[in-house]
Amino acid sequence: MNPREAFMIRAGAQAYRRGLSLPENETVAFIRGWEMQRDLTDRKRNRPIITLKRKRK
Repeated sequence: MNPREAFMIRAGAQAYRRGLSLPENETVAFIRGWEMQRDLTDRKRNRPIITLKRKRK
């Protein structure tokens, strides 16, 4: 597991502890990484509750 994945999992767990229930497909996006997260964000109707910014490489 690379650091980015670990960060995503921690972020998802944090959101869960704070009671922000993410729909399951978005939780998967948090865990699997940013590509899926971006796909979900692009669909205006289905915006993730939490968006995290990342640095462009």
